[in-house]
Amino acid sequence: MSYNKVLIIIKNLRSKISTTMPKKPYESDTTTFIKSLFKKNPELREKQLKARSIWWDREQDLTERSDLEKSNVTKKPYEYY
Repeated sequence: MSYNKVLIIIKNLRSKISTTMPKKPYESDTTTFIKSLFKKNPELREKQLKARSIWWDREQDLTERSDLEKSNVTKKPYEYY
């Protein structure tokens, strides 16, 4: 039997196995809790996005960034304590 025929047989077996064995949808307790929390409090999503914009979604000041990078002090490779 040639190598190509073996590959074809394996592919056919894999497709039969995946279609005959249904996958159980798993959802963790944490995911279930968060989904139910958002379902009970739909305004929570807006609050979440607003809080995110305070800390993460803001414009970067490139001059300040370059000043911060210049002020870094190089650390020695290994320090004895």
